[in-house]
Amino acid sequence: MDASPSLSLCMIFQNNARTLRVALDSVKDHVDEFVFVDGGSVDNTVEIARSYRNSKVISHPWDGNFARQLNLALDAASGQWVLRLDSDECLGVRFGAVVRNILSSTDFDGYSLARYWLVGTDPLRHVCSAPHYPDWQDRLWRHAPDVRYSAQRELAIHTQLIAPSRRWAFLQGVNIFHFDLLLQSKEQRLAKIARYDEVSRHAGAILLAGDQTR
Repeated sequence: MDASPSLSLCMIFQNNARTLRVALDSVKDHVDEFVFVDGGSVDNTVEIARSYRNSKVISHPWDGNFARQLNLALDAASGQWVLRLDSDECLGVRFGAVVRNILSSTDFDGYSLARYWLVGTDPLRHVCSAPHYPDWQDRLWRHAPDVRYSAQRELAIHTQLIAPSRRWAFLQGVNIFHFDLLLQSKEQRLAKIARYDEVSRHAGAILLAGDQTR
């Protein structure tokens, strides 16, 4: 890496070996360290994660709280900036072309990236109905101890990044691609919704929008 500010990738996972390499390969040439929190994988997720240079794997049994797991990763990160990515996502190639200029700029403290929920790859197709498009996600920010995810709801599915008094911007043209709808059948998505409903009454309308592309 060059002399620009350092960047830590923070990610939580559990049994995500199927998609992990695609996610990590999309950023491996652009981050200075990988920080992972594993909730108790029994497949080779941890082995894959440790194969990447400058990787830290923290074991913390999954307790249903996404924010708590994410904050553990943030606490362990040493970079001046943080990039958060899920294990079933990847970044588009434009990220590598702009990231070092972004990190060196003093214009903003954080950026929201557009996430596309993929439903096909040949040709590339994505969900184009709310709330999945446009799906702006707060994923790149200047690392600071008071920028953390809210864990007020003990079993929260959807996490909120708390960034007091920070200058935030939309990062146009740099996209996240989400594989969840692409890899799971309608029955699997319904089962996932049912699991989420057990821990959050706010999780009911998460995945079915993908059916509108069929």
